[in-house]
Amino acid sequence: MPTNLESVYGVAYTPNTKQDVERFVPEDGAIRDDLKFIGKKIDRIRLYSVTGAPARAAMFAQDIGLSVDLGVWIGADHQSNRGEIDALGRLLRDGYIAGRVTVGNEAILRAEQSVETLLAYIAGIRTATDIPVGAAEPWHIWMDHPSLAKGVDFIGVQLLPYWEGIPVADAAAYAMTRLRALQAAYPGKPIVVTEIGWPSQGERIGGAIASRINQNRFLREATTLLASSGTPYFVIEAFDRPWKIKTEG
Repeated sequence: MPTNLESVYGVAYTPNTKQDVERFVPEDGAIRDDLKFIGKKIDRIRLYSVTGAPARAAMFAQDIGLSVDLGVWIGADHQSNRGEIDALGRLLRDGYIAGRVTVGNEAILRAEQSVETLLAYIAGIRTATDIPVGAAEPWHIWMDHPSLAKGVDFIGVQLLPYWEGIPVADAAAYAMTRLRALQAAYPGKPIVVTEIGWPSQGERIGGAIASRINQNRFLREATTLLASSGTPYFVIEAFDRPWKIKTEG
């Protein structure tokens, strides 16, 4: 990771990160090796699901002393969503200690769920645990949907200036401007930057150019600003994910 690892609050982790095939299911040993590698420098990870390999990652991470923000993957299929929520319930009943629970990752942005349905999922989970429960969406989704912000314990915001075409020279300051706007819109509501990062390869988007040099610059500047503000954040992501080339360029 192209920044001072000791200063990073946390990283996003998905157990299939080092594979070329999205659906590849990694062996337990590979997941443990990933987490041990992360744990040498970083204390926290964020997961996106509580079923399959991510569920095993959650248990392995706890075994080696990593703090975990659990994720409940919410998509368009209600049955699959219920499976995720039920899996979370089992973890919590077994005494799993998580830092936070993030219900949905850009489910509203992808138009896979309505705000009302996502809030219903969140409300059900909040009644079952004292762990803070939130959702993760880009800044503009939160600004456009005050009811969503009202219904969560914390706002999980994705700050990804590259995908908005912001030149790297302006990107860290831009991210902080969006963060401060959210803080002003929802005073007193805890905010976690659930994703922040810059790709090392990819297509040019407006003034944003993907490169290792720009990745290094953005992460160095952004993590410094976030640390000075006291805002929790997770760098996306722990390892390269080559399969994203096919879906995201």
